[in-house]
Formats: sequence, C-alpha cells, structure tokens
Amino acid sequence: MKGLVNTMSCKPPAALKLCNIPLEDLTNYKMSYMAHPMEKRYVYEPEKFRPCEIPIESLTTHNESYRGLMGEPAKSLKPPARPSALDTPFSNTTEFRDKYQAWPTPQMFSKAPATFVAPEEKMDLLTTVRAHYTYPKGAPAQSYRPVLSVKKGGRFESSTTTKEDYKQWASMQTEPVKPIPQLNLPTEPLDCLTTTRAHYVPCPPITTKSWLLHKASFHLFTS
Repeated sequence: MKGLVNTMSCKPPAALKLCNIPLEDLTNYKMSYMAHPMEKRYVYEPEKFRPCEIPIESLTTHNESYRGLMGEPAKSLKPPARPSALDTPFSNTTEFRDKYQAWPTPQMFSKAPATFVAPEEKMDLLTTVRAHYTYPKGAPAQSYRPVLSVKKGGRFESSTTTKEDYKQWASMQTEPVKPIPQLNLPTEPLDCLTTTRAHYVPCPPITTKSWLLHKASFHLFTS
C-alpha cells in the first residue's frame, strides 16, 4: 500500500516591507472641495376647493339649440271603440257541443280462466324415440376407441431415423481471441513527481524601488 507523498511548497517567501509609512489617500478633490449650503426646498400649498354658488343647469347644447321640423302631428290609426248593442253575455256554445251524440259502447267480454286440475296418475316420461326406436341387432353399438397399451417395465426406446442417420458432430469450445498488449506497464509504483517539480529552480524575488514621495517632502515641494 502506497503512503502519503511529501510535497515541497513552491510559494516564494514573504519579503520584508521597505517602508512602514501608510499610504496617503489625500487627493486634490478632497483638498480643494468646498461644500456649498443647499437652499431649502419651497413647498407649494395646494389651493382649497371652493364650491360654485350658482346651481348647475341641466340644459345642454342639444336641448337648447334643437328645433324640430314643422309638420302635422302623427295621427292614431286605432279603430274607435264601439259600444256593444246587446247586453247579453257572449255564448260559448259551439256546433260540436250542440250536435255531438255519444254512441253507446258495449261492455268488453272477458272469459274467466279455467282452473288448473292436477292429474291423478303419474306422468309418463317415455318419448316417441324411446318408444319406437330399437337397436337393429338387439345390442348397443360398441366403441372403436383404440385399446390402451400396457406399460412395460423397461426403458422407452426413443431412437428415430433422424437420430440414427444424423449423428452429433464433435465440437470443441473455441477460446476468444485476445489482442497482444503493445504497452508495457511498469512494475514499480508510480512516482508522483511532475516535470515542474523536477526542473523548477526557485528564483529570488526582485524588489522594485518605490518613487512615491513622502508626506514631509510633498509639503515642502508644494510650498
């Protein structure tokens, strides 16, 4: 069983800071910016609703300016109501009611069902076929079903023409064709050493010189 592999860190070592003075974040905008006071926002007061003292007229332009065409007024075509000459009520008699004569219908004759009387003697169940049909030879017909063969105690011979003439060929089990391996695998365990780890040469970091002016020298230069 393979154990853990000791790895070496390729991280460069932490270099010491050359200057411990914090970075000055003072810009020209921060130095020259002047805060101006903001004016107070003027808020307009809404006008109060004043209802109209004059009442609203329901007279529209159509009602005021519309004038109908001059013409004769429409006449009613309804016939005039005539008073009834007779005071007797309306008779609801018809010709069918006056001349209809009902014919006399005779009563339907219904025959009373006969009462069932059970026979005193027993019923004869002998049919015509049984009474008149007789066997020609005086004996019933015999069955021609083949007689069952008697079972023998010996082994059943199952040899047939096909089994005797066509014998089974002797067959051999063929082995699968395996390809020849073209890659020789190493017998030793795999070493987890990469190309970078094998040929890497650590180089010391190059420190660059800072051209940032200090705070004291910056004030002398500006003054």
